[in-house]
Amino acid sequence: MNTTLDSELVNATTHSCQVYDDAYNNNDPQALAKLFTEDATLVTDTGILHGRDAILKYQTEAFKIIKFSNHKGTPDLDAIRPLGTDGKEFFAAGTWSQTMQMQDGKPFDMKGFWSAIVLNDGTGRDVMQTWNVTPADQTK
Repeated sequence: MNTTLDSELVNATTHSCQVYDDAYNNNDPQALAKLFTEDATLVTDTGILHGRDAILKYQTEAFKIIKFSNHKGTPDLDAIRPLGTDGKEFFAAGTWSQTMQMQDGKPFDMKGFWSAIVLNDGTGRDVMQTWNVTPADQTK
């Protein structure tokens, strides 16, 4: 358990989650891509992307066929940690959930976990991000 929470990092993580939520809920792939550094790495459930241009292409293609809504990223406050000694980056992790609707399909809910290395410069841009999808409950 993180007993020495850094309020600056908590605020930065909360801000970053809100910016991601807004970009997804506004179905804005360009806004999402801008949340990554030029040389960022994004690890998804379908592959690894290197660089903001590749991330923008991935997001743009997804937004052509999927409408996102109700996106909510929630940080795990115990997971927030500064990286290195210069204070320029930090690690954060948490959960996410959203509603997706494929073209001509019914909306469905998804959720999972995320982790990121985030710049501590007020931009909330990710140097590296990973996310996964929690499998649907098979008992229903």
